[in-house]
Amino acid sequence: MKKDIQYILIPLIKDALVDLGIDKDFARDFYLDLPTDARFGDLSCNIAMRLSKEVKKSPRDLGLQIVEALRKHLDKAKLSDYIKEIKVEGAGFMNFYLADKYFYEHLQDVV
Repeated sequence: MKKDIQYILIPLIKDALVDLGIDKDFARDFYLDLPTDARFGDLSCNIAMRLSKEVKKSPRDLGLQIVEALRKHLDKAKLSDYIKEIKVEGAGFMNFYLADKYFYEHLQDVV
């Protein structure tokens, strides 16, 4: 994977929001964070917490719905080999755990 995974994931998350009937404009200007603690994955996103009031759902429930919709897009974008797991944790953070294949390919590029 030559492109930084966050630049692929963000549009896919927006597509998942559209699948759920949530306007993409609600989700502009969001990004994926690098958690300071590895227990919270390799990338983290708080979009469910940010949008929960607008869509009148709990952040956790919204996060679970986004993840479910996102899984379909991951398969289409051929990212399922690079993302080992997506968990909704805490108050509604979506935490992404990258597969070893992602890191191996980046190491090969460095070497």
